[in-house]
Amino acid sequence: MTQYTFSKTNTTARLDLCESITGYSFTSKPILLEALNLSTSRGISIGLTYGNVVYKIRGNDYIAVKGDAVLNCLIEQAWWRSGAPPYVHDIIVRERTSLETLHTIGKDTGLDACLVTSNDQYVITRPDMAAALKAIIAAVQVDGGWEAAEKVAQKLGLLKHAYLEPGEGSWVERFETAEMRAEDIIRRASFESFT
Repeated sequence: MTQYTFSKTNTTARLDLCESITGYSFTSKPILLEALNLSTSRGISIGLTYGNVVYKIRGNDYIAVKGDAVLNCLIEQAWWRSGAPPYVHDIIVRERTSLETLHTIGKDTGLDACLVTSNDQYVITRPDMAAALKAIIAAVQVDGGWEAAEKVAQKLGLLKHAYLEPGEGSWVERFETAEMRAEDIIRRASFESFT
């Protein structure tokens, strides 16, 4: 008979808090339990309780890998819709998926309080929080689809970036306007140097 380690953490309260913060109610609680589970890694499962049910849950390292792809895809979609030039794409991805950004968003939104750790003294690191945030986004996508994942990413501020913000006119119009201003300045400078 297989024996499992059981967490003493109140996972019901943590899942409820996560759903409140994200604004998304999970149909499948085990997928969210996996996303929040920092107490084990490398596919080793532990017993976690939600309500009166015990689930065999592995650590979030697997779903965090999927979360990396999901978050990148959501950022790609936001970039595509914004009409921003291609050269800013990599800047947006790098800035929105950095450990520092993901850690800050996790702490600022209170998602760090939702994570299930091996003990109460465990200090959640930047990589832990970044992986957990990606895992949460992946869990939403698995449970509710792309539209739900996008809504949660928007709510958490994962898709917020200056290059993705709407401005006056499209990117093409803004670029053309800036280009016309530059040409006008050059013409005036050339004209003034001859007078």
